[in-house]
Amino acid sequence: MEALVYDVGMLYGVSLVGGFEALLIEDFEIIHRPAEWMSPAAGEKWLDFVGAKFIIKPPRETATWARRALPEVAKNKGAFARAFLVQRSEVLPQDEILERILEGRWEPGEMVFVEEVLPRSEEAERGAVESVSRPGGEVKIIRWVPEEEIMDVSAPEPAFLVISQTFYPGWKAEIDGKPTRIYRANYAFRALVIPAGNHRVRIYYSPLSFKIGIAISILGLGLTILLLLWPRKGNHSLRTTHDEQPETKREL
Repeated sequence: MEALVYDVGMLYGVSLVGGFEALLIEDFEIIHRPAEWMSPAAGEKWLDFVGAKFIIKPPRETATWARRALPEVAKNKGAFARAFLVQRSEVLPQDEILERILEGRWEPGEMVFVEEVLPRSEEAERGAVESVSRPGGEVKIIRWVPEEEIMDVSAPEPAFLVISQTFYPGWKAEIDGKPTRIYRANYAFRALVIPAGNHRVRIYYSPLSFKIGIAISILGLGLTILLLLWPRKGNHSLRTTHDEQPETKREL
């Protein structure tokens, strides 16, 4: 990792596993940093889940004055897509989810960890598919920019849409234009409950703090304009007094 600065990928449109955050998100840092010293089996599952298509390895050769040793780049054929479907979920406390992931005791392509039991309405949509993983379904990414993600999802049966992007307040989701909930999944990531069928899924960033900031800015601008246009009583009264003074004739 010494050979590649974390934000250099932004210049070429290449995403890095660690991402680039001006403000670090604690939950992601907690699970991401220990990943560097996971066991090989646990690390492989982690890299597959976060969609690391290429892995940079330290150089085998020793650098000399005449030749600089370059890192090796290996293609990870098992990397998952940024969003994918699974049919099985397991409800666990957050600390236990972290422990299971760091120890490699999970199958990210078959199940998802969540921290709370689903509401009854979403349990009904999911149906009785909590025990067996049934392959199938397709996720097609239509738009993927920093503030919005749009996908066409085809699910032959109710499933979880798992997205390997950081869970953070302010992100909202819609399925076919109707609001739906984003669940914290796999300790620090996102998941949505998807009903069976074909659906358009939109996830977008719309924090309340941003809306409050816009409202305060508009209010402040309006007050400033009002103060500039409001007549000043002091100046008006002085002008009136001056205008009403009788003219005096100078006597020789």
